[in-house]
Amino acid sequence: MFGFSKKEKLEKIHKQIRDASLREVVERFADPEIIVPPKVKFDKNIAEIYCTKNRIFNFDNIEELNDRLIKITKENELEEGSELIYFAQSNWDALRKYALDLPTDTRLYSKAYAVEYLFTSWIKNVPEHYVIPILFPAKAGGKIEDFRIDREYRYAMMGGLFAILDSVETFKSIVSSFAKENPYFRDYPLQDI
Repeated sequence: MFGFSKKEKLEKIHKQIRDASLREVVERFADPEIIVPPKVKFDKNIAEIYCTKNRIFNFDNIEELNDRLIKITKENELEEGSELIYFAQSNWDALRKYALDLPTDTRLYSKAYAVEYLFTSWIKNVPEHYVIPILFPAKAGGKIEDFRIDREYRYAMMGGLFAILDSVETFKSIVSSFAKENPYFRDYPLQDI
């Protein structure tokens, strides 16, 4: 039997999801056991409680941060697990700030340079799975977060990703890694607090 090669399968997927949203990509390619919605629904007001109380706190020690979040949860009589809302908000805010470097650093250059910059410079400072929301804009609540990246540049960057992947399983692994760290991906983009 003749079948598609790994690269042909990747190219087929690339064409199918070229205009897909973050949610569509994660729901299609992430491990289904990972993308179970969190038991506590995202609530901007809860995110504000955590973010407001943590603005001046030093987060170098993850154990101290966890203790601080648990304390805030108890003090405000929030449902256990609400701490994940804080992580969703702070991760999204950090990604948004860092992602805005991409159009700033590449707008005056060629698409080929933008692809090279994304995969050789930009990605060095974040987990590799954060390329997923860069390439597949988050759409929720009538909002779209494309990080001001021009559509043609996004397509070129997406082509760059699929050119370096060695299999569909590798793509699924990257998407699953993003989903695991971002259980509230269905609610992205989140509003600034």
